[in-house]
Amino acid sequence: MIRHRYSKFIPGIFLLLDMICFNGGYWLSIFYNDPISLETNQFIKYELILSSIWLVTFFVAGLNRAYREAGFFEYLNKISVALIINPIVVLIFWMLVKPSTITKEHLFYTYFFYGIGANFRRVVWYYSIRFYRSRGFNIRKVAFIGQNSTTDELIKYFSTN
Repeated sequence: MIRHRYSKFIPGIFLLLDMICFNGGYWLSIFYNDPISLETNQFIKYELILSSIWLVTFFVAGLNRAYREAGFFEYLNKISVALIINPIVVLIFWMLVKPSTITKEHLFYTYFFYGIGANFRRVVWYYSIRFYRSRGFNIRKVAFIGQNSTTDELIKYFSTN
């Protein structure tokens, strides 16, 4: 019998994996555009600013919530909304501050690499959790009392999900 609910850790896991993907995309974009500049620490402050903006976008777009009934395209829709909102905010910041070390190409490749990594992670998460549930590892025992059409609908719902 399962004694712990590990689903309470899912928002933290989502945030950790998204931040790893985002920062990985950031450093890949720097390496792709200008590998020589990796030796300096000039990009660290911009990484912190971009990560902070992504952190706010993560919670605003609802990427920390995972619903049992959510479909594959709902997951991709959430990440797509975040990938539209966040670059707009970052470009506004970029136009106001005009950093000399960060170029538009860096920002483009940051979101390009992040988009690939985040979508891949979300697809793997979606299919692995479905596989986990289909094998019966996430079973809860439910007792239905009574017999009517609502009970039949609930039985059908729980047997398919």
